[in-house]
Amino acid sequence: MINMSGQNYVAPYIPVNELPDGYSYLRELTEEQANDTGLAGCKMYAKTVLDSIPDFYVYLQCGTPINENTINSEDIQWAYVQWIKVKESDKQR
Repeated sequence: MINMSGQNYVAPYIPVNELPDGYSYLRELTEEQANDTGLAGCKMYAKTVLDSIPDFYVYLQCGTPINENTINSEDIQWAYVQWIKVKESDKQR
């Protein structure tokens, strides 16, 4: 989980090779924001200011998608991974 401005984010989706329209470079993830994920220093892309964004992408090394639900973790590539904000109701589960 990544923590940004007191909000937690998770990456539940398959990586993509191209950044979706509307996203632009924001900055690199700090050690604190990366929250022991090993992603400190990775480039982060967002649509709006960080305090109010529902999602952002991180450009990182990851497995290669085989289909919509499967990733080959032995075939490593650089890709964009979407991180989405965890809703309060999800935190309580």
